[in-house]
Amino acid sequence: MGYDQRRLLVAYDLLQTAVTGILAAVWLPIWAVLVLVAMAGTLAPLRSASTGALLPEILTGDRYVLGRSIVQTISSTMQIAGYAVGGLLLAFLTPQVALLLAAGSYLVAAAIWRLSLRERAVRTPDLPLRATVIETWRNNIHLLRSDRNRRDLLLALWLPIAALAGAEATLVAYAARAELPEGSAGYLLAALPVGMVLGDVAIARMFRPAMRARLALPLALLAGAPLLAFATRPGLATGIALLIAEGTCVAYSLPLQAAFAELVPEHLRGRGFGLFSSGLMTAQGLGTAAVGALASAIGPALAITAAGGLTATTVILLRRSFTAARLLHPGH
Repeated sequence: MGYDQRRLLVAYDLLQTAVTGILAAVWLPIWAVLVLVAMAGTLAPLRSASTGALLPEILTGDRYVLGRSIVQTISSTMQIAGYAVGGLLLAFLTPQVALLLAAGSYLVAAAIWRLSLRERAVRTPDLPLRATVIETWRNNIHLLRSDRNRRDLLLALWLPIAALAGAEATLVAYAARAELPEGSAGYLLAALPVGMVLGDVAIARMFRPAMRARLALPLALLAGAPLLAFATRPGLATGIALLIAEGTCVAYSLPLQAAFAELVPEHLRGRGFGLFSSGLMTAQGLGTAAVGALASAIGPALAITAAGGLTATTVILLRRSFTAARLLHPGH
């Protein structure tokens, strides 16, 4: 079954419009809310796969890295704005009205996809749904097994971020346990995307492809270092500075994503980025669960510290994974 990317993106945002509208209009028990959100969330990898495959198709060569940087910068900026706007809306409006506004934003997004993105050739074969699922699994296994560089790049993109996501999810508990001022958790959470914006802009704009590839490994090694300082239970200002530094180092993923895009055959690019995004979401979920369980046992400060150590450890173990990016961009 071939899927037109524009129609898939429109359908996804319309589904989110419906789900968010239902949450706003109908009172549901917590379990039903979780089930509804989870069902809608299972389709998120399809959206990521579509957008991930579109970008290298539209932007080739070094323009892809710059475009990817812009996308991630806008995403992080909107995440920061979302914390502020969401809090402001809840201060003056009911949650139901805020959810209706969110549903409206999904509807606007669907309209933008429909009106601004031209139809593109369907790159997947016309197969029944069951055959499509089987073919997708086969392609995913092929992508993982047929090329060690691809597999290593995916692991380098997944595993360090999994540990960092676990640390991020523990920040609310850290703020409460450290008795930081009310609202501190929001500032700590916003610090990460601030750092990501700074890192993406700096890496994409200031360095040539070869230098970006060489910087990937040291940046990844440094990504967990700021979290080690949480063993000293820093205050709000210091914690924000540490998390901004951590977010900046996450820019290590830019040259790795560019290398992955070049290593995936064009006809498998959508499924390749679907594998990347679904694997990343799974890794983040597992990392959050693991660091959260650790926080219950030893406290959030030490759990965040352990997440920083785990990040550095995974990068050291996967250090040869960064070779693929360097080989694709030999030094100038």
